[in-house]
Amino acid sequence: MLPSGDALHQLTSFLNDEQIKVSKKIYGSDALYSLFVNMPAIPVRIIQNSDSVNQLIYTALEMRSDFAKLREWLKLFQNALSQDDVSSIMRYRKRIGFSL
Repeated sequence: MLPSGDALHQLTSFLNDEQIKVSKKIYGSDALYSLFVNMPAIPVRIIQNSDSVNQLIYTALEMRSDFAKLREWLKLFQNALSQDDVSSIMRYRKRIGFSL
């Protein structure tokens, strides 16, 4: 288990909460339900960009640089959480759109 003050845990929890959304529209006496499934983009991109199963790890490592900014943001968010820097925590949370 990760502590609740873990940036990756908080971000993952937020994203997991947003994985599936069901909405309902009412038109007169009829109701229309729609389902939105948010698939993780990174695994999908890796699979799409690989020519074979043997190439999956190579492709993932190749794409690693694409996510350098995200890793840096997570590091800064984690530092703010570790230091109980409330103003920075709020700024990082606001940037990705989740609140306390």
